[in-house]
Parts: sequence; structure tokens; C-alpha cells
Amino acid sequence: LAGELGILPQVIFLERDPQLTAKDLISAIDIGVVASRGSEVICRVSVEYMAMGKPQVVSDINVLPEIIEPGRNGFVAPAGDAEAFAAHLLALIESPQLRAAIGQKARITAEERFSYPVLVEKTLEVYKEAIRKKMRRS
Repeated sequence: LAGELGILPQVIFLERDPQLTAKDLISAIDIGVVASRGSEVICRVSVEYMAMGKPQVVSDINVLPEIIEPGRNGFVAPAGDAEAFAAHLLALIESPQLRAAIGQKARITAEERFSYPVLVEKTLEVYKEAIRKKMRRS
């Protein structure tokens, strides 16, 4: 398909290599894309892109619009809207400064909202609230 579309020189096909990690692969890209058209109840790869400081373009499916703040740490396009995806991707491709700025903000978002210490604290808050509610009922 890449050959038929005339984009083969711009596409890299990797052999399956069990030594490659998600970190290795994400490090090799400039822009993350999550073009889901179905369920994204939890989208770990989006958070992994952010943790690696990668700007991304995602579809407006389930949790993705909650993770991405358009223009700040990525862009959101309507699911299935290739023109909207292309416009966001072109903006990032054509501007190294925009890619860097959004990637940097993505990394900050990952640290502030999705790091292990933050997730532990949020989990503890839920447990504490459950205990308070239980004690009020008793």
C-alpha cells in the first residue's frame, strides 16, 4: 500500500524484534497518533507518548479528549475525519518549534497528572473518601 501511494521512501517497516521496547519505538518517532474509531476507555499509549515528550494527534473517542488539551499537549480530531487529522499532523510536521513546545507541555502533563506518585495519591484519596462515607453511615 505504501508503494501504491508513493510514500514508500517515507515509511519505515520494522522487523518484529523482541528486544525492542515501547520506549525504544516511541523514542524513534516525532509525533504520536491514536486514530481510534472505537473504544479507548483507557489509552495507555497516549500517556506513554506524553511521558516521552511526544506531541500527538488523537481521535475524539472516549478518554482521549480528557487526556489531550488541544493546542497545549496535542490535538484532537473527530474520529474518521482524515482531513482534520492531516491538518493537525501537517501543523506539527511543518513546525519543529510547535512540535517541541507541545512535546514539552505533554511531558509536563504526564508528570502532573499521570505519574505514579500522582496516581497513588489519587487512589488514596478515593479510599479515604470511601472510609469517611462508611464511617458516617455507621
